[in-house]
Amino acid sequence: MTAKAQTSKLFLGNKLSDMRERGFTIETIYSREAITSRVIDIKHKFIGGIEMEYTAPEYGLGAFNCPHCGVFAQQFWNPSVVAAGSANGNVVIEKLAVCMCRKCSEYSYWHSGSEMIYPSKSTAPLPSTDMPEVVLKDYNEARNIFENSPKSSAALLRMAIQKTCVVLGENGENINDDIASLVTKGLPPNVQKALHIVRVVGDNAVHPGVITIDDNPPSIALTLFKLLNIIVDTMITQAKEIDELFDSLPKGAKKGY
Repeated sequence: MTAKAQTSKLFLGNKLSDMRERGFTIETIYSREAITSRVIDIKHKFIGGIEMEYTAPEYGLGAFNCPHCGVFAQQFWNPSVVAAGSANGNVVIEKLAVCMCRKCSEYSYWHSGSEMIYPSKSTAPLPSTDMPEVVLKDYNEARNIFENSPKSSAALLRMAIQKTCVVLGENGENINDDIASLVTKGLPPNVQKALHIVRVVGDNAVHPGVITIDDNPPSIALTLFKLLNIIVDTMITQAKEIDELFDSLPKGAKKGY
């Protein structure tokens, strides 16, 4: 973020806080003007044969993964907000845009033309709902620092992947052996290939928790976020769903199992 954008963001944040303290009600302006929503061409990125799809929140986009619910959904934009309730009439804040998610109806606030002010911006995917607690802490920390330090984020995620292997019953001493073992238990082989590309496994693997200069591209950390979610979804969520389906079968159908 540029110094000018940081100053504008700080000013708008202080302005809104001051208005709320003085009894204003912040409401959106529903005018005929609209922010032109660009047509989104969802590009699918493949890493080691694994399809990676995630559209980060961006000003003016007609649809993206909501920063609140995480779902890819249509977004409704209003170009400005109004503070209503002043004795001198309404006060229009023209440089503050509002966006509402069609899925969860939650709002995000944007400095017009650039940065998301609320909620705190992170373009990284939300964690799987079944992510183990011991892994979730590292995942969320990596997500919170992703924008400012993708290298640190990648280091945390490598460590989180190793912790996930331990949760899944592996010994945690050698991540190459752990991932290979998980493949024999149902993890897609393409996940192993993808982890090799981002240097989690293989001859050029980076030790979990270590920051390297090669991790500077945000794409490395972003790929690790997605791969970790795939591991949790495949080895925990899907297994749990299958168990629940089996438990729901009539006792007669389960005879012999």
